[in-house]
Amino acid sequence: MNKHAYLIIAHNQPWLLQTLVNLIDDVRNDIFITIDSRTDINIFKNIKAHNSSLFFTPQSNNRWGSIKQIETEFLLFETSQNHGNYSYYHLLSGQDLPIKSQDYIHQVCDKLQGKEFVGFEKESQQSLKGLDNKTKYFYILQDHFRCSNIFEKIIVRLIQKSSLSLQKVFRVRRKYKLELKKGPNWVSITDEFCKYLVKHKAEILQMFNHTFCPDEIFLQTVLWNSPFKNNIYDYEDEYHSCLRYIDWNRGKPYTWKEKDIDELMSDNNKCFFARKFSSHDKALVNKITMSIKNK
Repeated sequence: MNKHAYLIIAHNQPWLLQTLVNLIDDVRNDIFITIDSRTDINIFKNIKAHNSSLFFTPQSNNRWGSIKQIETEFLLFETSQNHGNYSYYHLLSGQDLPIKSQDYIHQVCDKLQGKEFVGFEKESQQSLKGLDNKTKYFYILQDHFRCSNIFEKIIVRLIQKSSLSLQKVFRVRRKYKLELKKGPNWVSITDEFCKYLVKHKAEILQMFNHTFCPDEIFLQTVLWNSPFKNNIYDYEDEYHSCLRYIDWNRGKPYTWKEKDIDELMSDNNKCFFARKFSSHDKALVNKITMSIKNK
């Protein structure tokens, strides 16, 4: 039996996380969850699985837009690998839900065994400029960019802005040996590529430290420049390639609503997962649960 590992990064909404766990709770899966260190972990103490083995990692010091996000992903990659070899590793947030049954997901993965379900942003002049700006400078205070204290936030942004201005004046530009790529950080990858990532962890962390939002860059870059490049699934379509249904046109990203149920659960929608969802729309979440159970 080809087992899958589900790797979940969560920080709130325990009811929604329990629903996610319920929908992936299967003897063919193990589930690994990390909770943000700023969150009271006790609100998740009742999260349970009945068919999967469920593991909580130590809490992670996750920080938006910084190297800490890569460290959090590696925490999950390494923890799951220490428990055994899995056919696929699905990286999800606590605000994601599957929109396909486990039978469907396992059947497709078995059929396409070896494919890396990783999305790549379509290249345009604007996207290449954005990627360049995120990687050519040193973002020295990115760990504190979204701090909760207003005064601290103002100081951090002033220092960061001043630092970037000085780097531009002195024409600072970081150099990379690899061709940089960008895309969604939510992926489904094979055991072989997951091991490859972990093997190169130290180099990756050094390469992308003090860049802006490296979680959307490091995995795509490593995959593109690796022996696994030819295993990328449907490189031409960013979100179909990672099998995530995410709408950036109606939100950042859009939070799905009850009226979207037919769109989400359509047979024409081939994605495994969708994001993002909210505990405030329990009607939609319950309809997805019933739809999957009835398939």
